Amino acid sequence: MKWIGVLILFFSITAFGQEVKHKKAYKDSVAKVHIETVKNGVLLVRLRSNQKLLKALLVKGDTVGEHNKSREIKVKQLEIVNAFKLNYQFSKVLFFYSHHSKEVKAKNWNGTILNDELKPVKFDGTPHLILDPYLVTLTGLDATQNGMSVFDANFKLLEKPFPYYIRKRDGIFFLRRDVFSMVSLLDKNFNWAEGKFLK
Repeated sequence: MKWIGVLILFFSITAFGQEVKHKKAYKDSVAKVHIETVKNGVLLVRLRSNQKLLKALLVKGDTVGEHNKSREIKVKQLEIVNAFKLNYQFSKVLFFYSHHSKEVKAKNWNGTILNDELKPVKFDGTPHLILDPYLVTLTGLDATQNGMSVFDANFKLLEKPFPYYIRKRDGIFFLRRDVFSMVSLLDKNFNWAEGKFLK
């Protein structure tokens, strides 16, 4: 009778081990597809345009506030674009404004995709991933913080083992990252993922 219990325990542990192994293999294969997608395709970077806020300021008659906020938004957009120009070589990069997110999700590319001069370019829907360079959504914790998150073409947040986020680390001043160091780390992480999943 004791042996039956031992055998049941053994087979349960073996089955659990196999399930864990299969889950890991599946997640690795999904990560491989994502890194191939961005390597051979495009990273689309979503730039916040804050159209609702700007419109609300105009409705209130605060033209000075709207002008100042608009300049602040533009400076941040250009900072992100320049960070990619200087610190990212892994794949092609294009941009779009956040107020065009619905169009991008619907694959309506007409006038929505921008080059690094923020001018509209033709885009044919080349396989792509989407990067939000403002927020990190931590899977399972239902929490957000400043940083970068990577999504699939349907705006679904990716998961580990794919390197899908980089935290800014606002709370720890000596570890805090600016947009240039985050983009540099993104490039490094993608190169790591290529080495792990594609070679």
